[in-house]
Amino acid sequence: MTGSSGSRRRGAGHEVRGRGWQGQAGGGGARETSAVNRMVEQSGKQSTSATFWEAILRGEEPPGGIDARLAELAGAVGRRWPDCAGELADALASSADAELSLLRLLDVPEDRSGTIDRAGVRRFVHLAAQSRTYGRWVARDPERLLDRAGQLDRVSREIEELLGQVGGEGTESRFRHALRVRRRLRSLGVIEAEAIDGERLEETAAMVSEAAREAIADAWRWVERGAGLGDQRVCVIAMGKLGGEELNFHSDIDVVFVCDPVGEMRSEALGRGVRHFAEILEDPMDPGLVFRVDLRLRPFGTQGALVHGVDQMLAYFEQHGRTWERGAWIRAAAVAGDREVGARLLDRLRPFVYRRNLDEAAIGEIAAMKRQVDAQQRSRDAGRGRSWDVKLGAGGIREIEFFVQAFQLVWGGRHPQLRERGTLPALQRLAEFGLLPERARARLTDAWRFLRLVEHRLQMDEDQQSQRLPPSGPGMALLARRLGFADEDAFRAELDRHRSEVRHRWERLFADEASTASPDDAWVSGVVDGLSEECLDERLSRLAELGFASPARVLRDLERLAAPPEALIGRFAPGPIRRAVEPLLAGVVETALPDRGLERCVGMLSRRGSRQVVLKVLQSRPRAATVLASFFGTSGELGGLIAREPVVLERILSGGGVRGMGAEAVRVGFEEALQREEARYSRPSRERRLVAIRRQRATVELEVALGQLSGRLAATEATPALSALAEACLDRTLDEAVADLGDRLPAEARERFGALALGKLGAGELGHGGDLDLVFVYEDDPALGGIYARLAQRWIAFLSTPMAWGRCYSVDMRLRPDGSQGAVVTTVDGLRGYHRGRSWAWEALALVRARPVSAGDGLARRLEALVGEVLGSVDPARVRVDLRRIRAARLEELEARGGPRDLKACAGGLMDLEHLVQTTWLSHRGTVERGRGATVALVEGLAGAGVFGRPEAESLVRINGLYRTVESRLRLSEGADRSVLPVDPRHGDALARWVLDRADADRGELEFRLAEAAGEVVVLWERWMGG
Repeated sequence: MTGSSGSRRRGAGHEVRGRGWQGQAGGGGARETSAVNRMVEQSGKQSTSATFWEAILRGEEPPGGIDARLAELAGAVGRRWPDCAGELADALASSADAELSLLRLLDVPEDRSGTIDRAGVRRFVHLAAQSRTYGRWVARDPERLLDRAGQLDRVSREIEELLGQVGGEGTESRFRHALRVRRRLRSLGVIEAEAIDGERLEETAAMVSEAAREAIADAWRWVERGAGLGDQRVCVIAMGKLGGEELNFHSDIDVVFVCDPVGEMRSEALGRGVRHFAEILEDPMDPGLVFRVDLRLRPFGTQGALVHGVDQMLAYFEQHGRTWERGAWIRAAAVAGDREVGARLLDRLRPFVYRRNLDEAAIGEIAAMKRQVDAQQRSRDAGRGRSWDVKLGAGGIREIEFFVQAFQLVWGGRHPQLRERGTLPALQRLAEFGLLPERARARLTDAWRFLRLVEHRLQMDEDQQSQRLPPSGPGMALLARRLGFADEDAFRAELDRHRSEVRHRWERLFADEASTASPDDAWVSGVVDGLSEECLDERLSRLAELGFASPARVLRDLERLAAPPEALIGRFAPGPIRRAVEPLLAGVVETALPDRGLERCVGMLSRRGSRQVVLKVLQSRPRAATVLASFFGTSGELGGLIAREPVVLERILSGGGVRGMGAEAVRVGFEEALQREEARYSRPSRERRLVAIRRQRATVELEVALGQLSGRLAATEATPALSALAEACLDRTLDEAVADLGDRLPAEARERFGALALGKLGAGELGHGGDLDLVFVYEDDPALGGIYARLAQRWIAFLSTPMAWGRCYSVDMRLRPDGSQGAVVTTVDGLRGYHRGRSWAWEALALVRARPVSAGDGLARRLEALVGEVLGSVDPARVRVDLRRIRAARLEELEARGGPRDLKACAGGLMDLEHLVQTTWLSHRGTVERGRGATVALVEGLAGAGVFGRPEAESLVRINGLYRTVESRLRLSEGADRSVLPVDPRHGDALARWVLDRADADRGELEFRLAEAAGEVVVLWERWMGG
């Protein structure tokens, strides 16, 4: 959290498991001010520490006095559980409502007290503070909490047994009761996962949805068997939040029944079956209903039949279907009965839901529906003061859902990838396709999670379907504490921030043209069109407010684009061109470095050669403006490449790049793309072929970068793709080098020559713009070393010479035998002799990540055998001594130099992590099943062999992922091998938001995470490397 609201959260540090809403804890409800809260109000500070509770649990009076009622409750609990005083004190100190927790503990029958042990106390205390209903239910039988898995297993077996006894006397009553117990146990698990263990909202919503699917399936099985409806082939289709697998904690289930009978459709029997199904789930018998069933989304609503045939459904939607029904069926999913029938219906309904042609009229119809909901909401809210509905209120959950569905209805026909049933996956897709700025996606995602958490806490308290906030006062204060906030004001500040963001996005979508101006999007017109009306200071101030560091330079650039006769923006620009270009410039504000982004935009649009390409792309592809702005304002080298050669963006957006980011897909796609390009020329020259290699390499690398910037690809998924791309370029350029030398080479030279890849390429962890660490090796008469050296030099030249699309890669040969003093090429025997006789022990460590590339099969096998032979002869103890010496010198140099933390070289940095993993693997290579390779693969191999414990392995994998993500983002933004966080605070904050995947993250939090990770690595280094 940033700002004052974040600083008022309870708990220290940047991540407190199970507390503030980012950790997913809390709840809602209203009650009289507790004794604890009265004490807090009187003292003006929170005094209920663990020490405080330990004292009163022992019957002592703490300093400052104590409320008599609280002392009585705590003393009674302390006497009941004397052996758990420490655990009780810790749990009560962090409980959202300690008094309620004490009351529930005293509700536990005395003969059941012994079932709550030390491990169970904490969970019981927090559960009771989150939910009155479930606190009371668990108090009657603590085993429901402490042995929930066992009870679930027993009741699930009972349900299966009863489903085999349909029609037996008394079985339905027992069946209904078992369904309710199972639902309670499932809901109890949701409270534990979300409010105690800190699971993400989407995970717990999926848990509720799975519980509903389970109940629906079993209830319909009961009905089908009892009524003999098997020949009717009925499918139960889930709609709404259930279809999207994001059901509320206490929610109705929206279902539609469809059938495709083998013979005649038995409508009356089917109707009775559906009513029986609803009765089974809605019966309010103890311990409460399973789910409320809503059948109103069927054709003709409450006036329609309860079950329709497939053809009847299709005919209805063809003749009567409305836009709101199209939106409802976006989230439809077959969940029970004959799912093949449901799948067939959904497949045939797809053209109704998603129109192939752009359906912009749907936005207006959805806007009209929303205005109607708003009017109804205002009517309901009259006289209610600040009591706000988290689902239907302005800036609430419904607006996010409608926002997403509007885009899906308009664009889903053309882009099948947008047809997601869940809200968050759909938002992610919209960002990937450039229909929504990444910052907007992140903020709407955070808002959805936050508002859904509030909704869950409101419903968890009394297990009621409530979405309305309690009035200001004790009830709201309790809700705030359950959500991890210090007080009501801190909660309201966070709530208002999210509501404002949601409302802002909603109004931008449905405002009329005259009022679409927003702080982010209208700045181009506001600054450019006001050149004669506004004074210079006002325009510069406006640009500074938008985040530009050099407003004067930005204004000059804008004036260049607005000047006749070739105006691209402003009042003199033709309408279509202005509408194409201004969203690109507006999108720059959403990026980390708007000055850089605008400079690149202006440079690209100012060049006649690229202007027409850019305008064509912007006018024909709505996604292009957001993608361009993202690259220009985020990625240094790649953004510059697009600015120079915008045609590459057109290739990506039009499907001309590689499809799929797996290593094999990249290699195959790269080769196919080159073959297509070469086929355009009868006899392409070598220079043309080398340029084509560079162009295709740039296209693939931009695709990977786009995947990372949009969140589709993690850094650990991008590096194998980039490594495969480098291998494909190596193969192609070596072929060109061999062809260039021709007859001057020995026969079969291509099979006898290749390279040993080391470092990140060898491990399959190559990043953007990374050098290739190569050792050139041949297997032939040593006297031919000169000609093979020429081949290596030609290969390097074809890789690294700058041409029309830059260079392919830079080559680093410093890891060859004797380093920079050694020969350019070596034989296999020469490499073996070097490592046997005169190499340093640490040099052998580089071979842990070595693998042959662009080598003939025979040479590759011999190189693999050589690497294994060398590694088998290395003394790991010598390697550790060498590394400790090198590390000490490196850290001493860093300390003398000063400056910010170096991600790679610092104590506990990436180099330490890699060296300790590689050295540990070297020490245990005989027992590890997995071979050499990437860091994660080595860690998993060591964990599988029992060398690393599972916690150690998980820490190393997590920290490696964090380091790789930061490193990758620095490369994207800086275009260089950077390992230090940027000095610019805006850039540092942007990096933190991207790495930590939260809109409110900042540089300080990222630095804290990196320091924390480095500390963990230092501990592991000292354990495994000996200090």
